[in-house]
Amino acid sequence: MRISRTFSFLFPFIFLIANLGQAAILYFGGVQIVEGSLTLGEWQKFSLYLIYVFIPMGQLGFIISLMAQASASSDRIFEIIDAKNEVEDKPGAIKLEGITGKVEFERVTFRYFGGSDPV
Repeated sequence: MRISRTFSFLFPFIFLIANLGQAAILYFGGVQIVEGSLTLGEWQKFSLYLIYVFIPMGQLGFIISLMAQASASSDRIFEIIDAKNEVEDKPGAIKLEGITGKVEFERVTFRYFGGSDPV
């Protein structure tokens, strides 16, 4: 739940700031262009600088949300790894000796449904 809250807040907030910055540059730059104190090329240069600043900020927000997801996932993985086995031997159970854990299949065939020849 914490991850979804972080994810749902962080992305819109960063993009809101970026879009407000672009709107401010558009408005104030347009006013200065009309007054003649700013050229169109200078306005474009500043606008691109702003984009170069906000794209990494958006990527940083994405990385932070991915790290939060990874943290929650790792907590769950470690919880499963550390879980206690509920199956226990009965008291006085006989320990089986000589079992190697080897499984062999002899004379086993497999056939697809509708197929005539075994694989």
